[in-house]
Amino acid sequence: MISLITMTKTTGGEIMKEDLKRVYEVFPWKMRPGEREAHVRFRHLVELFKEIVDFPEKIHILDIASGSGIAGVAMMKAAEERRVETSLCATDIREDDLKWVHKWADLAGVSGDVETMVIDASKVHEIGEIFDIVILWGSSTPHFSPDHLLKVFSSVALTIKDTGIFLVEEIDRTFRVFLTRGYKEFLMEGENAVSFHSGYDHTTSMFIRKLYKLPGFEYVSDMRVKMWDTPTVAAFGKTLFRNVKIAWSYEHGGKECGDVIIMKDPRRNIASEIVELK
Repeated sequence: MISLITMTKTTGGEIMKEDLKRVYEVFPWKMRPGEREAHVRFRHLVELFKEIVDFPEKIHILDIASGSGIAGVAMMKAAEERRVETSLCATDIREDDLKWVHKWADLAGVSGDVETMVIDASKVHEIGEIFDIVILWGSSTPHFSPDHLLKVFSSVALTIKDTGIFLVEEIDRTFRVFLTRGYKEFLMEGENAVSFHSGYDHTTSMFIRKLYKLPGFEYVSDMRVKMWDTPTVAAFGKTLFRNVKIAWSYEHGGKECGDVIIMKDPRRNIASEIVELK
């Protein structure tokens, strides 16, 4: 039986919570239970995690910037199919999306405890728990400036066991956006939204785009986006973890998933200094 515990911890953060809430109300990201594409992705994630993770007998999972919890629950399902005892803490700054975590757990039929918490990803060390597996999945990293991402990784390094594993999904946006597709002043975001280039913040290296809902051309919010690529994010990881490698998407049939950065052996002395920086 699943223990459903909902905790809320309000903290400051560099990401504007209300902006993200408005963006994800119209953005075409398939991650909720009941969406066919989301169920295909969920099953792919279960098989991927069984392939790349060596599970101990019992695992405590932290899913940061969790959204609907699709990846965290998929990790639970993968582990339980290997007869591993599980528990999950799914975190995000968007409380509305966290309500879907328990729905995913119900649909997946997982037996471990599921907990949700509203908290900034750079503050997860304040939860006060130690985890075996930490995941940062989906299109999460573009929301983080370089300074914020470094603090996120540092917070994880203080939260994970010495023998734990930190998994980050990433794609090469430098190649996909600038070379393959070309950066667009005007871009359709699925069928119900459109975005326009609005500016660039040189202090954070974040692109700024204005998002409008269709039909009616109703302004939704500004989107601040960092065009990360896999090697750069992995290099950030090497400052906080001694063992970092990449499972490229072409190595695991990544139609439903990007590259996976696998980090182990946290450098806590460095991490403890970085999380205190203003």
